[in-house]
Amino acid sequence: VKVFLCAHGNIKEVEKTLKISYPTVKNRLSEISQILCGKKKDKQTDHLQILEELEQGKINVDDAIKKLGGNK
Repeated sequence: VKVFLCAHGNIKEVEKTLKISYPTVKNRLSEISQILCGKKKDKQTDHLQILEELEQGKINVDDAIKKLGGNK
C-alpha cells in the first residue's frame, strides 16, 4: 500500500519498485481492497490470479484455459 501511494497509484511504478508483474500488483491491491472494504472476490480478480499462476509457471496453458472457462 505504501509503494502504491508513493507512486500516486501508478501500477507500472509499483511493478518496477517491487519487481513484480502487473497481475501480481493487481491481485495484491484487490486483496487489500477486500480486507479494507469487505468486498468479495470478483471474476476479474480470479482471472488475474489464474494469469499470475500461469506467468509463475504454477500451471500450464491448458490448465489456465480450463480455469478461465475455455474449451468447455
